Amino acid sequence: MMLWLWEGPAKDTGLREEILGQQQQHLYAHPSYLHKHGHPQHPSELTSHDWVNLIDRHHPNLVLNHPEEGEYRLSLPPSRFTVDNVVVHADHIAHGAGIGLLPDYHVRTRATAHPGQFEACLPEWKGPSIPVSLHYPFGHPPRKLGALLDHIRRHVPTDWTR
Repeated sequence: MMLWLWEGPAKDTGLREEILGQQQQHLYAHPSYLHKHGHPQHPSELTSHDWVNLIDRHHPNLVLNHPEEGEYRLSLPPSRFTVDNVVVHADHIAHGAGIGLLPDYHVRTRATAHPGQFEACLPEWKGPSIPVSLHYPFGHPPRKLGALLDHIRRHVPTDWTR
């Protein structure tokens, strides 16, 4: 029995892909980082800040969207720290290493146990949405897998847009 819950653009896995939704993401930093380095007032100021990035995401170019100003293309500075795991990425931002894009859902859920670790930067500017998908074998799934798939589908966070 195989099941992948995948966050981000999916690779060709040879499995059935079912999109659960899209996570919204914004720029975040630890409050101490912003106190020390200042709050950016426009995306153009991000080039003078330390950047924390995920591998294969948003580098070297990032497109941010504003509801009134539209699209802003930003050539990112070299990442101070690059990882392939969103939890480690969030840890590094939470320890004051710089500014980075994080899924809002991760920030909210982490804040329940660790409040005050993240402060939104440029909250009116939104980063690209991140698809979240299930990947599982074609054909009729075994009962246990079918039950798990049904459970996951019923509990998709309401703020993940389709």
